[in-house]
Amino acid sequence: MNVYLIDLDGTLYRGNEPIEHAAEFIDYLNKNNRKYLLTTNCPLNNPDGIVARLKAMGITTTADNVLTSSMACRDYLLKHHSGKRVFVIGSPSFLEILQTSGIHLTNHLSEREYSEVVVIGYDQQMTYSQLKRACINILNGAEFITTNMDNVIPHGQTFIPHTGSITAAVQYAVNKEPVIIGKPFRHMFDSAVKMLGCNREDCVVIGDRLDTDILFAKNNNIPGYLVFTGVTTHSDLEKSSIKPDKCFNTLKDIIQMETGDIGDISV
Repeated sequence: MNVYLIDLDGTLYRGNEPIEHAAEFIDYLNKNNRKYLLTTNCPLNNPDGIVARLKAMGITTTADNVLTSSMACRDYLLKHHSGKRVFVIGSPSFLEILQTSGIHLTNHLSEREYSEVVVIGYDQQMTYSQLKRACINILNGAEFITTNMDNVIPHGQTFIPHTGSITAAVQYAVNKEPVIIGKPFRHMFDSAVKMLGCNREDCVVIGDRLDTDILFAKNNNIPGYLVFTGVTTHSDLEKSSIKPDKCFNTLKDIIQMETGDIGDISV
């Protein structure tokens, strides 16, 4: 039985508005005791904050069903950099996730204190001083990690810079490629499988973006379902070399496919 890894923005909601049939789809999974994870590249909020935001939109889930790139980053640091000093550009909730897991943060120390790892997340209050400190540490040999490379995030009817834009500024200054944790890369998938306790081959990605969600599926050799409720249009799909395994107009179509009412839209 499919275990769904479900994107948030563009799949369940856009901005602060729920997407049609999103609540119905999550209710269907809950009522049938299905395993699933809501996966987001945005490291800004913790699971409880995401659950509260979804609840305000009429979508009911629990924190156990949420995986963010900040959580995947925590897992990566614990596995590969346990005990090392880490400097982070990120939101207070991101810092809290890392600190409560026993990761040694250096943000509170003098900028002259060397950090062995630099992590770039999404921080709307980021300063030039933080950028400078990140670059100096990386140039002195620190590991360079970013939670994700999404360049923008929806904001009302427009877009604003996201983690990828902050990372790009550091990357340009230090001339070094970062380790990327979030979708479409495998580190996020490793964390998802660990959380779910399922077989890797049982997982299916559902999302609205070809370059993150569907490529996430392809990079991890699992099926990817595209929904036309977010950024990707039929024209975008035709032009792209990244192809989903199935396409759906809405999440309700996935329910109907599972219950035998209709099939998917052919790619």
